[in-house]
Amino acid sequence: ADIIVSGSSRAAYHYDPRTIEAATGHSAYNLGRAGTQTDVQVAVLKAYLEHNRKPLLVIHNLDAFSFVSSREIFDPALYVPYLNNREIYDPLSKIDHSLYKSRYIPLYGYVVEDMNLTWVTGLKALFGRSPQEDYFLGFSPRKKVWTDDFKKYKDSNPHGVSFPVEDQGVQSLRDLILVCEQNQIPLLFVYSPEYSEMQEITNNRSVIFGEFRALGDRYHVPVWDYSTWKHDGDKEYFYNSQHLNAQGAAAFSDDFALRLKDYLSTGFRISAEQQVATATDHSTKSVN
Repeated sequence: ADIIVSGSSRAAYHYDPRTIEAATGHSAYNLGRAGTQTDVQVAVLKAYLEHNRKPLLVIHNLDAFSFVSSREIFDPALYVPYLNNREIYDPLSKIDHSLYKSRYIPLYGYVVEDMNLTWVTGLKALFGRSPQEDYFLGFSPRKKVWTDDFKKYKDSNPHGVSFPVEDQGVQSLRDLILVCEQNQIPLLFVYSPEYSEMQEITNNRSVIFGEFRALGDRYHVPVWDYSTWKHDGDKEYFYNSQHLNAQGAAAFSDDFALRLKDYLSTGFRISAEQQVATATDHSTKSVN
């Protein structure tokens, strides 16, 4: 695709590539992965670039927890089919040292590690019983409504919360920047909407955003901050403090796509060399 969205579940649930395509005229795809930290997001992006033509732009969604390194692999069965890919296997095996079992022992990753019973879905599909499609070019709208979970979370943290800024986490985001830089792919950082009361109780939010801006300034990566989005305090658009629901994602995607259209047409330039390289990639490299 011409435009790639990278990030965590906040990327996967917030950016509708269909809306981006309609507004910009460029093909788009969402690589967001639920439950991932930046180190895994870098691995997914590198694997994508290994097997697909170079995009014109990478949009990476930032989170308050962007600088926290992975402690475990969320939903490991999703990665089992790709463990022969070094870009996936090497970084994930550093997180889970037993990952070699899923790579070398047939079906181990599904029988032992697959707590979501993904294999059952595959088995049903053999008999023509597939679940309803809920991903659209990688985007997964959440048809959920606000609950009282945030109130419970807030009550259990009366002094607010803080998200660590780990050296390795900062390095992971820097690695993502360097991957794009080395491949001569323009990069855009975006902090998608977050419920306003969550912003208020995040004690070190200014420190986190200071790191985002420092990296952006150093490597010339624009940072678009939607912390003051027009619906940031409206529970009708969120299903929890970090995630937009389907209605919120539709509204945000509309706003973001229109801004991106202007950015691509006025504030963003693709060099002649890159256009030639991309055209060459189109004709010579297979697209998965």
